[in-house]
Amino acid sequence: MTRNHYIPFFVLFLICGSFAAGCVQPASKVKANENLSAFRLIITTYNHAERINDGTSIYIVTDSSITVKKRYMLSEKDTTLFSKKITADYILPIKKINLNTLKGSYFNNCIMITSGTEYDVSTTRGHITKDIHLHCYYLWQIDEIIKDINKMVPAEYQINYVAVDNKQDCEL
Repeated sequence: MTRNHYIPFFVLFLICGSFAAGCVQPASKVKANENLSAFRLIITTYNHAERINDGTSIYIVTDSSITVKKRYMLSEKDTTLFSKKITADYILPIKKINLNTLKGSYFNNCIMITSGTEYDVSTTRGHITKDIHLHCYYLWQIDEIIKDINKMVPAEYQINYVAVDNKQDCEL
């Protein structure tokens, strides 16, 4: 990797350092979980331009519930916007999507590092946790999960994901 390729990563490091709440390291992590039967999916998303006013949205899906929270900058507490119990019928399609083959980080070079929408996806299946960070990047697996989540929440809390035709193959 040439020296110029490190510049975007350095800038990302500076941005995440200054906005620590809601940022996830752009690397895949697999770690042990004490509860071997647990299923948990967390999607955190924010738009760079709107984050100051609109905050960070957090979606937490477990085997039995879905919760939507909001975290505002400079706030130490999350605000719960929506929560409901769900049945296995809602969770099964999400559990069937395999994220293990995905990388830990996807970056759209067509969108400036300080623009666009960030998506952090963390899923725990049994004793394995997989973290994925996407900078305004489309993956069909994430799209399917978001569609399933959007079926469970009211329209005002639905996730607006990147479109399938979003340009993301620009070279640096």
